Order: sequence, then C-alpha cells, then structure tokens
Amino acid sequence: MFNGTIKAKDGMEMPLYESYFAFKPDGLQSDQKMTTDMNILVNNLIALKAAPVAEPYTGPALLTGRAAGVFFHEIFGHRVEGQRMKNENDAQTFKKKVNEQVLPTSLNVICDPNIKTAENQDLKRVLLV
Repeated sequence: MFNGTIKAKDGMEMPLYESYFAFKPDGLQSDQKMTTDMNILVNNLIALKAAPVAEPYTGPALLTGRAAGVFFHEIFGHRVEGQRMKNENDAQTFKKKVNEQVLPTSLNVICDPNIKTAENQDLKRVLLV
C-alpha cells in the first residue's frame, strides 16, 4: 500500500491511496506496475490541487470497478455490521431487519470467511457481491 495527500489553497486535504493484496508474494503486482501506479497517483494529486472545487450534484451516476465496491460497502456494508448495530451512536439501519429481505432479489451478498478467492483474485474482505 502507498498513499499520498496534497493540500489545496483553501486548506482542504485530499488523500489518495493504492493498495494491493495477495496471500502469497507471487500474487502481487510487479514492481514496475506499482511504480507506474505510484506515478499516476502523484499526477492525480497534482491535478486535484489545481482542480476547481466541484459543485454539489444530485442526479444519476454510473459506478464501476473499485468505486462501485466502495460505494456498496459504505452504504450497505457498514450498516449490516453487528458491532455497529450495538452502538447507539452508529448506523443501525438494519438492526430490526434480522431475517428480513433488505436488498432486491436480483442482488446476492455472500458472507463466508472460508472463501479466499473469487474470479482468480485473492480477497481481503469477506463481503462478495
């Protein structure tokens, strides 16, 4: 994993990171790929510093790849975590929904700590979509 943060003129800090996961070293990216990814991250940070502040947006959005996974994790994953359901100050969206359907039938979520890979990729989380 590597990360970087840059501060805009208005003082806003903008972090970016890249992480890799594998159970064995040969499952990791090559040094060349990681160096390329690091250069991309640095260039993206520089571009972020120079970019204008985005206006708030309400409307449709298409999410793919990592962004889709992170979005799903943030809006659903945190809310089904048992520890959060016990904390009165945390998201308890599904606390009273145990054994009830909370997602469309077209979407499957599997929670199995025995699954280590999916589609030839090592998994670091047990939440699969």
